[in-house]
Amino acid sequence: MLKAIVFFVLLTTVNGDLGDILKGVKKNKDLEYVLVDLLNDIVRHNDLTCMAIICDSIYLNVFEGALFAKTFTIPYIIIVVAEHEDLLSPNFYTLESLRQARKDGCSAYVIILANGLQAARLLRFGDRKIFDIQNKPWFDLSTVPYPNPVKEFLITRRIDVWRSGKFHYNRHIFADKTKNLNGEILDVVYLDHVPSVVVKKTNDSRTVGGVEIEILNTIALKMNFKPKLYQPLNAEQNKWGQKQPNGSFSGLLGEMVTGKADIAVGNLQYTPYYQELTDLSIPYTSQCWTFLTPEAMTDNSWKTLILPFKLYMWIAVLLVLLVTGSIFHGLAKYYMRLVDYRKENEKYKDTDLQTNKGYSGN
Repeated sequence: MLKAIVFFVLLTTVNGDLGDILKGVKKNKDLEYVLVDLLNDIVRHNDLTCMAIICDSIYLNVFEGALFAKTFTIPYIIIVVAEHEDLLSPNFYTLESLRQARKDGCSAYVIILANGLQAARLLRFGDRKIFDIQNKPWFDLSTVPYPNPVKEFLITRRIDVWRSGKFHYNRHIFADKTKNLNGEILDVVYLDHVPSVVVKKTNDSRTVGGVEIEILNTIALKMNFKPKLYQPLNAEQNKWGQKQPNGSFSGLLGEMVTGKADIAVGNLQYTPYYQELTDLSIPYTSQCWTFLTPEAMTDNSWKTLILPFKLYMWIAVLLVLLVTGSIFHGLAKYYMRLVDYRKENEKYKDTDLQTNKGYSGN
């Protein structure tokens, strides 16, 4: 029986940069652990001769030596497809690799692609071209509790079944779950920093406003969730926070790292330090920073024109200018005299012509 384990992972990044995603996957090893549990579970409960892995360059780094060292020893065939390749009509190398995997008797396929549309087109192509139509192949699409760790037993959840060119349950697999959060309450940690967040205190009440609060309210209205604002402990002292000797984080970052807060507002800037700890939204503004230094007392900026050349070089430059200037001046004088000579010559010719005509008339 043919089985295909399909991972649909949709990645959304800023400016299309996937480097941070790959670093996170490699550092946390969450996806590697899920793959190890899945592959071992498939091999344990099925008599497999080999397994084919179809992935793209985004997830290629997951399949390293450490992953295969933790799985059962069976032959693996890894097929890497290009991100721009249309898998409904694969190129020659991809097609030959798929046929070779089928020829070698690979009865399990692990498809892990960042582009869900590309994965769906691959399934449609495989359903029509690669596999024997008489066997009526089917694909069981299941999901795993990623990124939650697998504790004792891996229990997958069936999403749908692909057979005869269509889904059996016809479920919406790629539903956008961020458009409507159904009134969910999200914890939002904030830091008083003008103009991003402005806190006004009147008697016993406190009003929170600012640019980022207005953006937060707009997003909450569009995505249908309710923000619950709160400040971290010792906010005035810890501010954005930093790493403590025990490895934990304080302040605003501490609330995000520990998962207590869903959203953080308070003039967070795009720095590698912040990007390693949390996900940043698309920037809503950009600023240019600079620094000032006192003016040097020994300023020699007036020498910048002559400093590149030595004395002999400047003498040579002046001589060249004088010689070439004299040559061009002489050529200009010669040209002017030549023009005057031609004018005088034409004048004499006209006078002689009129004189000859006068003699002819008499």
